Amino acid sequence: MKELNPIVNIEEKEFIQIFKLNDLSPSAKKNAIENYRDLFHKYGYEIRDSLRYFFSEMLKEHGLPDEDIRWSLSYSQGDGMAFYGNIELEKLLNAHPELKESLPHCMKLLEIYNYQRITKNKDAQARTIEDLFYMSIFKSNHFYDHERSMGLSIDIYGSDIECYLDELNEQIKGSFMPDDEVNLTDWEFKHIEENKWTIENETHVWEVTIATIDGDETAQYEDEGTNIPDNVKKAFNEKTNTKSFHRYYPGTYLSVSMIEKEIMEFEKVLLKMFVNISSELESGGYKIYESMDSDEAMTERIMELDIRFDIAGDIIPTKC
Repeated sequence: MKELNPIVNIEEKEFIQIFKLNDLSPSAKKNAIENYRDLFHKYGYEIRDSLRYFFSEMLKEHGLPDEDIRWSLSYSQGDGMAFYGNIELEKLLNAHPELKESLPHCMKLLEIYNYQRITKNKDAQARTIEDLFYMSIFKSNHFYDHERSMGLSIDIYGSDIECYLDELNEQIKGSFMPDDEVNLTDWEFKHIEENKWTIENETHVWEVTIATIDGDETAQYEDEGTNIPDNVKKAFNEKTNTKSFHRYYPGTYLSVSMIEKEIMEFEKVLLKMFVNISSELESGGYKIYESMDSDEAMTERIMELDIRFDIAGDIIPTKC
């Protein structure tokens, strides 16, 4: 064992031997590492800052909020990590475009609405998913922060959605003439197959599908940019024993209730995704913690800082 120059306490005439880490006996070296580890966790912020940086960067990649990140990685009950805050839906969908498959009605509404709106007015501002609903992640568990402690608060802008649908109908509406001027003899209804019909006049042909919507037989026609006069629709309803007549947008018939139901189902998809992301980040956090908390990492920091110990491995304070 290599002995270094002693520190002399002149008042008490006490000599203290000081040692570098590698000059200690195996048992004293082990004690020295543990003593430094205690100080490192009590006063150091490297692990905490490294974990926060890791969690924050990964959440940004997922398009999720990172302003409130909480975790406990101590191998005990309640361990885990969670994240809370307002969700920026555009960022989330850009990071996870597959989520759009869970919002077909919302995507279709925005697609048609923006196309029609901007076609009419190139300076018009396009609507986004943020204009349909708002979501934020809140803490649903009073004690722990982990993959099951996150809940979703949803605010669906139902009245706005209804206005968008009404405005959409107005944007694409264009009757040939007032209903009282329509001569029904100029229109023909043809049964093509099963639930398929056509409505025809001299210039246009509309394909009509008979479908059950909310328990009622309903006639739907695909948007052609022109509207079928109301008395023609009424005549068709009487001929086919259908209750109502709706414009059919390719992909789906849109209504406020359908969009609201879709958004509520979307909540379940997101919560499941949050559980998976939280679990993945927790595993990654443990790897960082274990790497930075290892004996090798502690030894490297002790050597770098040139910390000195007494013969038992207790840290000798450095005078500044």
